[in-house]
Amino acid sequence: LLGAVGGDDFGHARLRDLRAEGIDTADIAELPGESSGVALIVVETGGENRIAYVPGATAAISAEAALTALRRLMPTVLLCTLELPLETLAALIPAAKRQGTRTVLCAAPEPEQARALLPAVDVLIVNKIEAAALLDLPDDALDSEELPGLLRALGPGTVILTLGKEGAAALIADQLVREPAIAIEVVDTTGAGDAFAGAFAAALVEERPMLEALQRGIVAGGLAASRPGAQPSMPTAAQIDQAIARQREPG
Repeated sequence: LLGAVGGDDFGHARLRDLRAEGIDTADIAELPGESSGVALIVVETGGENRIAYVPGATAAISAEAALTALRRLMPTVLLCTLELPLETLAALIPAAKRQGTRTVLCAAPEPEQARALLPAVDVLIVNKIEAAALLDLPDDALDSEELPGLLRALGPGTVILTLGKEGAAALIADQLVREPAIAIEVVDTTGAGDAFAGAFAAALVEERPMLEALQRGIVAGGLAASRPGAQPSMPTAAQIDQAIARQREPG
């Protein structure tokens, strides 16, 4: 994981959490003079959320630090959000693509910033609000059948449009596919998009077909939305496997 924390209790706690999960934190900078990024999350009745986000130390990650991490790790898949500085992403994503790394971008939290990055992106993941912002359109201007094609014209090779309880639509190799969501009781949608992206990217690392990766992402997002919290709601690979197996049971 590439990132940064400040010298405060928030940062120390997040590092403990990540290390407890076995995550490589060698490329997470500890910056004593900075504050750690924090988010205030309000969960509404029905599980939808509103998030106020302050990036804090994350905004201090330089292009040089990102490229050093890229060279050290030589990943097969690079998964990014727009939480790093734009100039850092503008160096990191094309460099990853040049070395043969598959690039995946979730265009959040400020989708408009993604436009210049998209020609070097192999897979773009957005929800409908983010898609509309990228296209400079009202949220309800287009339906989910039209959006993937318009987004692909901006440069990414594959477009995935997450649709919450309706699952996802994806434009893969000129074929538009729709995948339904799993049946769950929505408790808290915080982190559902992150769970989707993480499980999808992990499936690509495992060299699973794109459609299977999409299905695993949908299941992961659904499981996360059925549980309270952000990090505590993230499903394991085994839980995703179990949920998929239940879906396939007759009756």
